[in-house]
Amino acid sequence: MIYVCMGYGMPRILIDLSEETIKELEELASKRGISRAEIIRQATDALIKAERSKTSSIALKTAFGLWKKDPLGDEELQALRAEWGP
Repeated sequence: MIYVCMGYGMPRILIDLSEETIKELEELASKRGISRAEIIRQATDALIKAERSKTSSIALKTAFGLWKKDPLGDEELQALRAEWGP
C-alpha cells in the first residue's frame, strides 16, 4: 500500500517494504554515503528513465522504414519534396 502526504517541500510517500529490502537499502545507502530516501529516489528516477527510453525505442523501431513500402516512386517523392521548397 502506498500513502502520499503533502507537506512542505517534496511530497512524502509511505510504502510497505520487506525487512530484507529495508536492510539492503540501509547497507547500500551507507556504502554510498546517502540516505535511504535518496537511494529510493535514484532507483525510481532510473526506472522512469528506463521506461521512457524503452517507449521511445519502440516508437522509433515502429516508425523506421515506414515509407519503405510506399507506392509512390522516387520521382513522385522528389516532386512532392520540391513543392516544399529548398
